Amino acid sequence: FIVSVNGGRHTQTTNTPGDSVYPNWGPALTLCTVPKLKGHTLAAAKKLLKRAGCALGSVGGRKKNRGSLHVTKQSPGPNRNVPAGTKVKVRLG
Repeated sequence: FIVSVNGGRHTQTTNTPGDSVYPNWGPALTLCTVPKLKGHTLAAAKKLLKRAGCALGSVGGRKKNRGSLHVTKQSPGPNRNVPAGTKVKVRLG
């Protein structure tokens, strides 16, 4: 099984006894488990997204002093398994 370092659902990578000898790691490279971004600064959220294999989407909310604001909403939500590179929208407040 594979599970993201950020938690979330696990994915089975083997289906037959032979698979455990010669596992196929392909699916691990094609998924991103969306990390929980709420409460993090934009800079921290970017790092978490990159580490998970996702990307930053549009950034909404207040524009003044963005460096000190924290994520209040995100879409898609945390712990969702999505295709790698999926853009995650965030709102700052």
